[in-house]
Amino acid sequence: MHLLAPTRWAVVIAAALAACSDNRPPTEPPTVPLPGEPNYTTPEGFSRRHCVAGSMAGQATPGIFHGRYDADQFSNQLTMRIDAAQGGALAVQQNGHSVVSVSATDDYFFTLRDNGQYQTAMFFCRVDAQGTWHGQLAFIFSSEDGEGNVSMSALLGEVFATRVEPLDEAPAQGLTLLGEFRPEAWSDISVNVRVRDGIAYMANYHGGLDIVDVGNPAAPIQLGHLDVRTAGEIYNDVKVTTGPGNQVYAIMAGSGSGAVVINVSDPANPSEVTTMGEPTQLGDSVEVHTLFIDASKAYLANTRRGVEIYDIADPTAPVKLGELRINSASHYLHDLYVSGDRAYLNYWNSGMVIVDVSDPTAPTRVDAFTGYGENTNHSCWVTTIGDRDVAITGDEQYGAHAYLVDVTENTPGFLSIISEWQTRPEVSIHNIMAFGPLVFISHYQDGIRVLDISVPETPALVAWYNTWPGYPAAEGASFFEGAVGIDYDPIGQLVYVADATRGLIILSFDVAP
Repeated sequence: MHLLAPTRWAVVIAAALAACSDNRPPTEPPTVPLPGEPNYTTPEGFSRRHCVAGSMAGQATPGIFHGRYDADQFSNQLTMRIDAAQGGALAVQQNGHSVVSVSATDDYFFTLRDNGQYQTAMFFCRVDAQGTWHGQLAFIFSSEDGEGNVSMSALLGEVFATRVEPLDEAPAQGLTLLGEFRPEAWSDISVNVRVRDGIAYMANYHGGLDIVDVGNPAAPIQLGHLDVRTAGEIYNDVKVTTGPGNQVYAIMAGSGSGAVVINVSDPANPSEVTTMGEPTQLGDSVEVHTLFIDASKAYLANTRRGVEIYDIADPTAPVKLGELRINSASHYLHDLYVSGDRAYLNYWNSGMVIVDVSDPTAPTRVDAFTGYGENTNHSCWVTTIGDRDVAITGDEQYGAHAYLVDVTENTPGFLSIISEWQTRPEVSIHNIMAFGPLVFISHYQDGIRVLDISVPETPALVAWYNTWPGYPAAEGASFFEGAVGIDYDPIGQLVYVADATRGLIILSFDVAP
């Protein structure tokens, strides 16, 4: 690396920084120095070329902001929480981490964060007509040659942020709160829920599996708990199935052990019985992000390998039937939905991939819904409206929203966008379920949203429930807060929500079918 005196700096723009599939900042400094001596650890180091003098006046007040930052081929979502501190100062957290330096004037808002490997500086200096802040970003790296000479370099980019508050609407419409449950023993966020025969099975991230009696929605009762299989692992998803002898099993999507099969027939004493999923290569962990159960088959979203298909007629002895690999460093399987002989795979950076699974031992790619934007495809569900098969799919990022896509094969409209639906760009859509023309969406900070798509060209919002309290509640540590997971009981018309902060929320759906 180019060596400079300790007080000298170099601007570096990396020409070929590979995109990070998990959106983490680079860990190695760029190596192509360009002339210049700006010190990006202070506001004075940033260009004022695109700034508007005075536009930041009154902007840096307590609240929560969502945004995005981009540097070459790297990008990530931004969450920023601003609080008032002693003496009129400001305390700032970015993506859940405190910054070491803050300065605010009528002309700019500057923060500096140090995570040990590098520093991140953000410099906002322009506000547009919609109230969005715009500015510059610098990842700052340093290295020493052992003789006291320090080399500094920075990877430059752009950043923007928008203040986020609960939507200006009634807190609920068409959905009524029946009960909620989050005991102090739950040590982490709730990310998904499945309910069977009055019992809710919760994936609580690092907290493992929690089992709750919801027979009386107004007074849920904890029945059982099982920790994650290995220390540091997360359970991101849960599905439930039945095996021989009417034994009940919860299958957890584990970040290191694969799909973990747990016998929950005795809810007070859940016990692990086996795991599913294969590593990409010998010695690797097995990261299953989500899974889908269709009859006696389990479809695993093995992020590093692809979709794996298992026969789980006997969940204690799953048999692998086949797999389809499409993964690469930046294209990985995130979620999926299966209906009959078609699987709809949500591939990060590759869109929604349709796969023929009529022969589960040899699944084959049919086609893909791509080319509509970022393609950070997260989840989907397929339903039938009239003579059309309609997929409701969404990405997961700033600007992500729902697309209604015609997936009626062998027709002129196949893979065309029928319509789009969005609350607002600064809040991402998340999980999706559809029952006939009704679409149930867990929408992070915008709570639960229910759409009527009986006319797919004009999806209509018919119900909602806002779970997210906003500022000044203890939120704003992550872009992905609020309503995360969802399940729906169409017979009892009950909606079950896995909310990151509030835990399990039970709602009645009050709109006539």
